[in-house]
Amino acid sequence: MSSYRKELLLTLGPISTQVDLHTVKEGERSDLRRLCSEHHQPVQQAYTCPEGGHKVTQWVTGQPTAGGWIVVPDDRPQFEADDSLTLIPVPAVDLEANTFYGDAIYYAQPSSVASHLGWSVLKKVTETKKVALVAQAALRRGGKKLWHVTLFRDYLVMRELVFPEAIKGTPEQISVTVDRATQKLVSDFVNALLVPWDQFDTTDERRAKIEAWIASGELVAVKPTKVQEHTGRPMNVIDLQTALRNATEKSRDKT
Repeated sequence: MSSYRKELLLTLGPISTQVDLHTVKEGERSDLRRLCSEHHQPVQQAYTCPEGGHKVTQWVTGQPTAGGWIVVPDDRPQFEADDSLTLIPVPAVDLEANTFYGDAIYYAQPSSVASHLGWSVLKKVTETKKVALVAQAALRRGGKKLWHVTLFRDYLVMRELVFPEAIKGTPEQISVTVDRATQKLVSDFVNALLVPWDQFDTTDERRAKIEAWIASGELVAVKPTKVQEHTGRPMNVIDLQTALRNATEKSRDKT
């Protein structure tokens, strides 16, 4: 398994440990492309200036005004990747009430045998569920993010947290008193509908349909693509016919 980051130092008071980060979620990559309905060739994305009609390869950030568009400098700070993270313990209940998770999540594995003890101590701290370990850092060059060191399936992981400043203003709360009879009715209703996780259908229907189409071989005739000369940003050209043929052969080999 390739590492997203190597030897990242996590520190909690006197406790320090180096970890390697590995992605938890598998990246989704599809060979599907939009094709010209007449020629079955991939459609290329073009950035064209409506005034000059030329292809744009460099751009700036702009904002509309009554007098037209103005250029706005992109002065957001760019941070170098941090080599170490200082973990701050905060009450877990406060973290849950004021933040929510972003998309990024990484396994945090000990970088070496010497890192096992510190890693084990951090894992014990997260298992208490009373405190939450958070840090602000940039794992890659760019903006800093908020990270939560927690557990996922008994593995120590780092999860991205969305900053409280990014949360929109909350609407006015509605206060309603629910009597005990109604509370019991709701509880009984939910318990009657409760489904064990191992019986929950987690099938990705869209992916299953695409794999079925590829396996069936009922595909449109796709001509081999040709690299076309063009100016500006290079575009990736994918030979769909070869990709689909390989996928079909692999599917048949499995059967």
